[in-house]
Amino acid sequence: DNSLVQAQMLSKIVHHGGLTVVGDDDQCIYQFRGASPGNFKRLKEFFSEERQMTVQEETLTENHRSSANILAVAAKFLDRDSGRHRKILRP
Repeated sequence: DNSLVQAQMLSKIVHHGGLTVVGDDDQCIYQFRGASPGNFKRLKEFFSEERQMTVQEETLTENHRSSANILAVAAKFLDRDSGRHRKILRP
């Protein structure tokens, strides 16, 4: 749930070594604060291409907040988003 400003800040302070970013591209509710699912892609491209850093991506699929029924209904809406990182959420 990071914003463009936060992504730019990371690009200024991380020059080598490691960086861990954790987020959920389904958290669109925070767009009013400038969060954008596209920031994950931009960060990945920047650090792999501009900084020549190895980027490893892991997808977390376990959902501990919602039941299988809620996840099934949510998936019908979320899967329509072509910009979304594809994943199957499990309770």
